[in-house]
Amino acid sequence: MTKLAAIPAHTIWLECSCGHAAGVPVADIDRPELTVQDIAAQARCQRCGARGAKRFTITYEGGSFDAMQGARGDR
Repeated sequence: MTKLAAIPAHTIWLECSCGHAAGVPVADIDRPELTVQDIAAQARCQRCGARGAKRFTITYEGGSFDAMQGARGDR
């Protein structure tokens, strides 16, 4: 399980069963001991009020230009 402390520059995208999706920047969560799974289980949908995300995705925010430069071998 991925601890929030290990992914401070990431965003957790949560999707509810009703289809609503929202991103939560890990830097905005003051509980680094929690896991991504904890956040998904505790999440409450802002649209329908349901608790627990149906699906979640972790994305890295920032540095994509540098990452693509390395992927093309331009360095």
